[in-house]
Amino acid sequence: MKIHLFIALLGAALMTLPTYGQESKHEIRAGVGIGDDAHIGNIQNQYIRNFNLEEGSNIPNDNSGYETSAFLEYYYHPNKHWAFGVSLGFSTASGEGASVKWDDRFRLDDSFQNHIDYIWNGIVYELWADSDIELHSKSEFLMPEVKYSWIAKAHFRLYSKLGFGTQHYKLDVTSDRNSFPERHENGLRLAYQASPLGIEAGGECMRGFVELGYGKQGVLNLGILLNL
Repeated sequence: MKIHLFIALLGAALMTLPTYGQESKHEIRAGVGIGDDAHIGNIQNQYIRNFNLEEGSNIPNDNSGYETSAFLEYYYHPNKHWAFGVSLGFSTASGEGASVKWDDRFRLDDSFQNHIDYIWNGIVYELWADSDIELHSKSEFLMPEVKYSWIAKAHFRLYSKLGFGTQHYKLDVTSDRNSFPERHENGLRLAYQASPLGIEAGGECMRGFVELGYGKQGVLNLGILLNL
């Protein structure tokens, strides 16, 4: 009697495993993103205003304020709509494209003897001038997050997420060719990510995702996830 009862209970338990497998409670994600470091842009604009520099030179290489990030996330799903988790990652950004104006540079250089040299070299300078200041930032961030799924299917999910936390932020502003003052920052700052639109698609266990938002993970980020 006991053996038959044990077999019956074991069979019932095995029959329920697929159901629990479809309703995964744990999720691990890895992603990369590209966004904007607004603080670098603000500091760059301060240098442009304070030292009468020119924005927009160095066009082929101007990457002012673009921030790239990589991150890992863990989520716990108490139900099909809500998920709570944490994000751990790092990001880097750089700013260039602020140069001494051509007229100011021309007055400092006596190698041009006529107007043709002035005009031609001015055109070349405006297109390919090296930046007179360089800005570089990097940060490591940790953010608790919450995610709400508007549509939650076995192979598709439409969601929004919000995260707030902290970051260790380091900024270095240097100038190799001119006597512009350097600036260095190193400390804790607020970190956040607001992604109103996120899409997951793929299998029940592994999917790809893409998000649109703003914050430390980027304006656009994408990656893969595992449902455990």
